[in-house]
Amino acid sequence: MKIKDFSKLDKSSYLSKAFTAGRRSWRIKVYPKGNAEAKGDSLSVFLELVDGDKLPPKKTVWAEYKLRVLDQRHDKHVEETISHWLTSSSH
Repeated sequence: MKIKDFSKLDKSSYLSKAFTAGRRSWRIKVYPKGNAEAKGDSLSVFLELVDGDKLPPKKTVWAEYKLRVLDQRHDKHVEETISHWLTSSSH
């Protein structure tokens, strides 16, 4: 997902188009000015399981992924590898 004119973004969050990986549908959610404890201080980026709220109770999905943020102005790139169990309440 490439974000154009990042400094001009005015919504609190943005969602990517859905994409498929590991037979599941995902999208990336970006908060340009952060969210929760990071609000106003950071860029917040999340991987979201599409329709994850419709998982049956006790059903879990293991996700292991790498998120990269490329800073084209200052070359301060960030990369995180994350692994997490997802449920209907935390998707």
